[in-house]
Amino acid sequence: MGPLAVVQSEVKSLAGKPKELVAELRKVIHRVDGDQLRLGALFTAVQDEKAFNGHPHLKAFMAAEHPTYSYNMATALIRVYRKLSKCNVGSDAFALGWTKLRQIEGYMTPENAPSLIADAASLTRTKLAAKYPNSPGSLDSSMPEKKRAVKRAEKKAARAVKAVTSATVHAFKVPGVNHQNVLREAFRAAREAGITQDDVQAVLTEVYAEVELAKAA
Repeated sequence: MGPLAVVQSEVKSLAGKPKELVAELRKVIHRVDGDQLRLGALFTAVQDEKAFNGHPHLKAFMAAEHPTYSYNMATALIRVYRKLSKCNVGSDAFALGWTKLRQIEGYMTPENAPSLIADAASLTRTKLAAKYPNSPGSLDSSMPEKKRAVKRAEKKAARAVKAVTSATVHAFKVPGVNHQNVLREAFRAAREAGITQDDVQAVLTEVYAEVELAKAA
């Protein structure tokens, strides 16, 4: 039995047991090994069974029960887990890392999944992005090229903003902080997200200007 089938079987045993399901999610979400396949299965089960522990929806459940875990990451895990289940693949796909996995997820089908995962594993993130520039699942191919270019630019800008974490922004506000260290941390986050240094530099420049204005006010 492969890793996907094992996880599916384990989570299926929790069907109709919302308290046990929530307890298992709480246990796995705090594990240090980052078992994203199992987390994806658990979040999907919580969503499908509406096991929100008395909260009205998943977002409220996450805010109240797991405030330090990203709701966007939870929904991404659900989306990717559903695709991996449909394509019958598992941990090997998660081993690619989130940047690569998100890049190819929209292209993945049950027929091409093994070769697509192998291709992604053999390519750098830059080459992968060039080969699979837009996810068919997230970008309408019938959209005029000019509008698609705008959408790509908007998404790129959004990724750049996310790369500058709240901790980085707060660091600018600390008196006497070494700004070079802050910049290095932001650029490291950018590299991991597949974003260019120029993108992040532009965002940081705007953030720093806003902080300086706030200090002067």
